[in-house]
Amino acid sequence: MRFKKGDWVIVTNLNERRDYIFPRIKDGMVGKILEDSEGLSEGMGIGVEFIDFIDGHECRGNGKNGYCWYTQIKYLKKITEKEAVLYAL
Repeated sequence: MRFKKGDWVIVTNLNERRDYIFPRIKDGMVGKILEDSEGLSEGMGIGVEFIDFIDGHECRGNGKNGYCWYTQIKYLKKITEKEAVLYAL
């Protein structure tokens, strides 16, 4: 799946590989893509700014410090802005 900067995503299928992902990121967490995925493969990480504080970084200055992490594309699913807002409530 291809993502564009500003797309909302939800984390899925992390239970399959708990050794990979930053431990504070869990299935069902929602965030916004910080960069286009053009040229990235499914196994590569893409910058995501999560709604929840994860004690991460700022993805090279592209997001809010502590809320961001480069997350493998294969663990992300695009959602609508409405779905993202419902998660944040």
